[in-house]
Amino acid sequence: MPMNGDPNYQGPQWGQQPFPCKGHHRNSTRTVPRTIWHAGSRVTLQIYDSTNTTGASMHDPGAAHSGGSCQASFSYDNGDSWIVVQSWEGNCLRVRKGQEGQLTNSYDIDQNYSFDIPDSLPGADQVILAWTWLNASGNREFYMSCSPIRLIAANSSAKLPSGYPMYIANLQADPETVDSQHQIWSPCHVPQNVWIRYPQRYKGINPPIVADSLRDNSQIQYLELKDDGGICGSDNKDRAEALGLRSGSDDQDSIAPSYTSRLGINEKQYQNSQLLSAVPYRATQLIAAPLQSDVLWAVPSTERSRCAT
Repeated sequence: MPMNGDPNYQGPQWGQQPFPCKGHHRNSTRTVPRTIWHAGSRVTLQIYDSTNTTGASMHDPGAAHSGGSCQASFSYDNGDSWIVVQSWEGNCLRVRKGQEGQLTNSYDIDQNYSFDIPDSLPGADQVILAWTWLNASGNREFYMSCSPIRLIAANSSAKLPSGYPMYIANLQADPETVDSQHQIWSPCHVPQNVWIRYPQRYKGINPPIVADSLRDNSQIQYLELKDDGGICGSDNKDRAEALGLRSGSDDQDSIAPSYTSRLGINEKQYQNSQLLSAVPYRATQLIAAPLQSDVLWAVPSTERSRCAT
């Protein structure tokens, strides 16, 4: 299908776009999600880039950015608030086996990320799934892909939980909204060459999935983030609203791949899956755009300087 209903859409823009989901979740052309998940079941995200047409593997070398940490979150109110269901701490995206802890852009062939949907979550006809990624190396960036799903409850009396906000970092303030050195922005920054361990308040409902330990002499190291008092969370409304106003793009060469995610109903079955939005490292055209799928373009990289290849 044409991206966002625009037959001339050539891929996501370069530069920081409004949080969340680049704002396109408010303009979706599909009213009924095609992907149906069930609370209490195990589901899988399959991440692959736009340089292949099958989703069977990642382009290599690409832009793995030495891995990083990522989260899967749900929104029941069209992106106004978020519930982190699962965090992956370290090696997300996965780098090529044997290169863990190294500065590398090579991907591992396995980019399937499975997690359990808690049976305590309520069902809803319209839920937004978000996949967010804080890369280890390269420009300081925040990647986000979004897609609508329908969630079937396991318990009719299930209530919406609170206290599991999404961790947001590396997004820059709009100078017209608040200065970039303001206290609500400056702590929300992840340094170079680390796999972060999220503060407890951001880890999510499920226990985090933690990658293997790294050698002491590794170029990449784990970093235990200190609690920020909620400043960097999606439930910090002042910050989230300011991010929602931020937009803009710079023209860049279409070199690096965009990332796409496939939703699977379970680990073995993908025939009813759909594509999430592509997340660019640089602006690029999505190869083999999906037909009849729910696609929402996401927040791309935050740095405006040209990235090294």
